[in-house]
Amino acid sequence: APRALAIGGGAQSADPQGTVLAHLPLAQIELDRKRHTAARDHADLALPIATSVFGEDNLYTAVTRAIRGLALAGLGDLAAAEREVDTAVAAIERTYGADSLWLAEGLMP
Repeated sequence: APRALAIGGGAQSADPQGTVLAHLPLAQIELDRKRHTAARDHADLALPIATSVFGEDNLYTAVTRAIRGLALAGLGDLAAAEREVDTAVAAIERTYGADSLWLAEGLMP
């Protein structure tokens, strides 16, 4: 397992934020390698932690959803990818406003 995951695991870990932040760059690396299943798996591990610890409208949760959407698109599941990205954008709009730079920068891999 990558050293980054030694931070801990799950929402019950001493550092759930660290766990989420470990999975996000690993998911991005897998996307860059065109390993979409592995990228989705990292996002799938991070998403329930981000949602339960930070809430639906948190930026970490939105970025996790956006990365998951990219992985799903790479796997050919465009409908699910669109749902994830729409959910991420809606959360950022609610939290930061429709003109937020996070819509351009926060969701960019």
